[in-house]
Amino acid sequence: MQPTNLEVSGNSTVKTRKLKDTIGLLRAFTLEQKDPDSFYGLLAKDGVSMLKRYIDLKDKTVIDVGGGAGYFTAAFLSSGAKCVAIEPFEEELLWRGIPKFPAIVGDGYKLPIRSSSIDIAFSSNVLEHVEKPWEFMDEQLRVVKPGGLVFACFTNWYSPWGGHETSPWHLLSGKRALERYENKYQKRVKNRIGESLFPIHINSAMDYLNKKQVSGDIRVLNVAPRYYPDWARFIVKVQGLREVMTWNLAMIIQKK
Repeated sequence: MQPTNLEVSGNSTVKTRKLKDTIGLLRAFTLEQKDPDSFYGLLAKDGVSMLKRYIDLKDKTVIDVGGGAGYFTAAFLSSGAKCVAIEPFEEELLWRGIPKFPAIVGDGYKLPIRSSSIDIAFSSNVLEHVEKPWEFMDEQLRVVKPGGLVFACFTNWYSPWGGHETSPWHLLSGKRALERYENKYQKRVKNRIGESLFPIHINSAMDYLNKKQVSGDIRVLNVAPRYYPDWARFIVKVQGLREVMTWNLAMIIQKK
């Protein structure tokens, strides 16, 4: 099955992301290190807004998988959802102190959640940090109810931010990118290529969605560059171009 044959059947007539929104999101990357609250708060608000196109969040049960310090969890709770953060690393969960939100230390590959029991499984920029991203996605699909949604996005490897803080040098050599960063800043890279950061490509994501759609497991509601205006959705249909032009790919799918 060719990736370009993917059928997106969501509400594509809803136009809410404009160019000024894109500029604001991309500028926010400059705040990640010096003002993480503003950066992650903006991303959380944006992610929740994307989901609101497809579902009323009030009283919906949500898991924020790989939720870290809980920015997205807080945004869901503010929107009226019942949300729990699931984070494998306790130090990440406690990064801003004792959580003031429901949270579980748990493994995204083996979620401590009953099958077909929640409305939404959400993960933002987690797939590039797991070695087997599509098994990770399968686990999220397992726990949502039929008709429930899975939202997942990731930073693709060939994007300008694919190597995270070592970008764009990761495109030449992952090892050399790590060495360059640590020599320059005299500190250890948090997102270590091959350890906590792994190459992930849009082609593989489209292949995964195709396979699941053909088997009748899912309905694809949206697959698009997350930070771009809605009219830029066409980019993901162009093989090659999408791998370098897309900063981040967002997938919203419904379990059948």
